[in-house]
Amino acid sequence: MELQIWASCRGQLLARTVTGMMRNLKALQLMAKLEHPIPHNMSALEHERWIKKLVTNKFEMVVTPQAYARNRDSKDLRQTWLAKSIDLLLVRFPMCLKAAYLEQAEVEGLGKTEYSVCMRGRDKDNLNDMPYMEEQPVYEIYRVRLPFNRYSTRGVIVGEGKPENQNHAIIFAHCEGIQAVDMNQDGYMCEWLKMRNLLTELDPSNKANYKTWCEDDEHFVFDSSLTAAEVHAIVRHRQNNSISTAIVGFREWIFSESAGALGRFAAATEYAFGTISQRTMTFPARVRLHYGHPDLFNKLYVMTKGGISKATRGLHLTEDVFCGINHMLRGARIRYKEYISCGKGRDMGFDSINGFNFKIAGGGGELAISRESHRMGVHLDYARMMAFYQSLVGFYINSWLTFMAVYLNMYALLVYSWAEATEIQAEDVTQIYNVQQVLQLGTLALIPYAGQLVLENGLVRTTMELFEQLLTGSLVFYTFQQQTVAQSFLYDLCYGSGKYVGTGRGFNIFSLEFVRIFTLYCRSHLYMSFELVFSLATLYIIRDCENCNYGALTWSTWLLAVTLTFAPMWFNPFSFDSDKVRTNFEKWQRWMDGDVDLATGSNWYTWHNSQMEKMRNDSGNNTDTWMNWLRAVLTTTPYWLMALGASTRIDICLDIDQIGSNSVLCNPYIIYLMGTLAIVVVVQITLMLRSYWLDRANHKPWRIYRWALTGLFVAYMVVFLVVFVMFVKGSPIITMILILYTNFMVLICVYKIGAVVFSQNRAFRAFSDTFHYAIDTGIGYTMFAIMGMLSFLGFVGAMQMKMLFNDSFSEKVKHAKISKGMEAVGEGKTKQAIKHQKAAEEGKAAPSMF
Repeated sequence: MELQIWASCRGQLLARTVTGMMRNLKALQLMAKLEHPIPHNMSALEHERWIKKLVTNKFEMVVTPQAYARNRDSKDLRQTWLAKSIDLLLVRFPMCLKAAYLEQAEVEGLGKTEYSVCMRGRDKDNLNDMPYMEEQPVYEIYRVRLPFNRYSTRGVIVGEGKPENQNHAIIFAHCEGIQAVDMNQDGYMCEWLKMRNLLTELDPSNKANYKTWCEDDEHFVFDSSLTAAEVHAIVRHRQNNSISTAIVGFREWIFSESAGALGRFAAATEYAFGTISQRTMTFPARVRLHYGHPDLFNKLYVMTKGGISKATRGLHLTEDVFCGINHMLRGARIRYKEYISCGKGRDMGFDSINGFNFKIAGGGGELAISRESHRMGVHLDYARMMAFYQSLVGFYINSWLTFMAVYLNMYALLVYSWAEATEIQAEDVTQIYNVQQVLQLGTLALIPYAGQLVLENGLVRTTMELFEQLLTGSLVFYTFQQQTVAQSFLYDLCYGSGKYVGTGRGFNIFSLEFVRIFTLYCRSHLYMSFELVFSLATLYIIRDCENCNYGALTWSTWLLAVTLTFAPMWFNPFSFDSDKVRTNFEKWQRWMDGDVDLATGSNWYTWHNSQMEKMRNDSGNNTDTWMNWLRAVLTTTPYWLMALGASTRIDICLDIDQIGSNSVLCNPYIIYLMGTLAIVVVVQITLMLRSYWLDRANHKPWRIYRWALTGLFVAYMVVFLVVFVMFVKGSPIITMILILYTNFMVLICVYKIGAVVFSQNRAFRAFSDTFHYAIDTGIGYTMFAIMGMLSFLGFVGAMQMKMLFNDSFSEKVKHAKISKGMEAVGEGKTKQAIKHQKAAEEGKAAPSMF
C-alpha cells in the first residue's frame, strides 16, 4: 500500500490530493498540542485522545467518487480496483476522511430509487472496529433518498459531473467553512499552519471593531437589560452595515512544470493567472470570481444564497464562474490572499491542454449569452464593467478578433494586389502591418507572466526563463492555443457546442495517432493554416508592387500558417520517427476509406457527420437560424472580392483586325462566363454519365469515358498552347488559371452559404461531403509529406525529444532504442541479416555490405 501511495503522489491522482489535504490534520494536532499542553492530572494517552477528538471536530474531508457503487459492483477488474482504492484511502485516514457516492436501489413501494450515501473507513486502532476490518473495511454512516428522474437514464444527475458531485455531497460536510478542492491539487503542512488565519478572512467586512454581530463594542453592551426586539434591531443594523465575505481565494504553485516543455507552458499560463491577474482583479477592479481553484467558502452564507455550484448541463459548463457571479450579484465580497498557497497540477499533454481550453472557451461562450452576464453588466460601474469584460468574455472575443485580423489583413492585401493599388500606399501599409504583426504572435500571453517573474525572481532569471520558453516553442504553443480558444468560443456562440471535455492530466509520454490529431485539429486549425498558405502563394504570384517588401508584409502570416500546421506534430512525441510515420499513414488511409479507427471510434464519414451536425442543425436544436444564415453570407465577402478581382485581370482577345479592344469578345467578364460555361457543361455531362452507368453496374463504358476524357483534355491543351496562342492577344495560360481560380472562389462561396441555408437538401449535402473529402485528403497527404521529409532528416526527432521533454524521459527513449537495436541484433533481425537470409534461401550470393 505504501508503494501505491508513493507512486500515486508522483502524478495527479486522488491519493495525492487526499494525502496533501490530510496534512491539515497534522497541522491542527501540532497547534493543539502547543496551545493545550498536557495538564498535570491527565495522562499522555488521555491527552492524545482528547487532541484527536478536538481535531476531528474541527476538520474533515469528503471525497465524492460519484461512480463508486457502479465500480464496486462491476465485473471489470479495473473498475473494481478503482472502488477498492477508495476503500484503502478511507482505511488509511479513518479519523477525518469520508466518501460520498450515488447508489441506485429497488425499494418496495417506490421502485427504483437513488440515494446519496456517505461512508467512512474503520480505524485499525479502535478495538470495536478490529473484528470487521477484513470483511467490511468501510461502513455506511448516512443515506439520503434523492428525487429520481424516471424519464432519463441518468437518474437524479441533471448537470455536469463536477458540480453535481459538490451539490450532492455538500450535505455531509458539517463545518462552517468549506474548501472546494479539485483532484489535481496538493497540500503542505507548512501552509496548513496558516489555515486558521485564512479562516478569519471569512469575517464580514465592516468599519467597526466587532467581528460578530452580537459582540460588545463602545456603543452597545449585550446584557440582560436589552429586550429581544432591541437585540434583533442591533443585529439587523450591523448586518446591513457590513458586507458578507462569501469566498476567499489564495495562490497556487504548479508542481507539474518539471514534466517538460508543455508542462512549463501550461504552468506559466496558470502562474500568471493565479497571481498577478487575480491580484489585479481583486484590487482595484473588485471583479475576482471563483475559478475552480481551492477557494474557501463561507458555508453558512453560500448555502442560503444559491450554493457553491451551478449545474445546468450545457449552460453552466464553467460552473465555478457562475458561482462567483451569483454571490457577487447578491452583495457578497470575494477576497484573494497570497500569504498561503497550495500545490496544483496542470495538463501535461498537447491534446489535454487544448481540450481544457476548448472546454473553458465553450463555457465562455455560454457565459456571454447568459442572464448572469447581462445582470453584472447593468449593475457595475464603467471601470468595473470593463475589468469584468476583459477578465471573462473579453478575453475570448479578443482571441477571435486577433485571428480575424490576420485573416482579413491577408485578404485586404489580396484586394490591393488584384486592384493593382498596393504600390500607391506601400509605405503606409508596411508600417501598419508591422505594428499588428508584433501583437498577434502570442506575445500578449507572455506579458503578465514576465511581469510576475520580474517581481519575484528579478530581471536576469526572468530573461533566462523567457529565453528557454521561446527556444522550446512557447510562441508556437500560445498561438495554437489562442486559435483553439477563438474557434471554440465562436462555434459555441453560433451553435451552442459547449460540452465537458475530460482531459485526464496524464504524463505526456505517449504518441497520439495521426488520425486522432486529424480529428482534433483539422477543421479548427489546419483549414485556416492551409487557406493562409494558399492566399500567401496567390499574393506572391500576383506581385503587383515592385517597391513593396513582401517579406515585411507577410512574415507573421507565414509564421502563423506554419505554427498552425507544425504545432500538432512538434508537440507530439515520436512524430518524426520513420516507422511511426509509415504506420500512421497506413492507418489514416484506411480511416479515410471507411475503416473504423479503434482510438477514435470513427471513420471519416462518421467523424465528418459529427463535425457538420451543428451547422446542419440535424438535431433541430438551433434557434435564430437567420443569424447563422446572415453570418454565412457575410463570411463569403472576401471570396466574392477575390473572384471579382481575378476576373478583372483576365486580359485576352482574338488577334483579328475586325475585332477591336472594346468588342464583347474582349470583355473579361464575357470570357470568364464562356470559360465557366464550358467547364460546367463538361462536369455536368460527366456526372450524368457516371450516375447512369454506375447505377446500372456498367463499369466498362465509364472506364472508357474516363480515358477518353483524359485524352481529349491532353489534346485540347496541346491545341490550346500551340495553335490557339497564334490567334489571340494576351496569355492563354494565365487566363485559364484565372478562370479556374475565380470558379474555385465562387465554389467556396456557394458551399459556405449552402452548407447552412440548404443543409437539408440531399444533393447539396452530397456536394458538401465531396468538397470536404477532397480538402481533407489534400491536407492529409501534405501533412504526411512534411512528416516524411522531416523524419528522413533524422535530427528533427532527436531535437524534439531533447527540447520538449525532461532529461529522464529523453534518456529512457534513447536507451529503449538502443535496447531494441541490440535485441534485433541478438535475434538476427537486422536489415542486413534479413537480406543475407533471403539470399541464402534463394540460392544467390549474399549482397555486398558496400
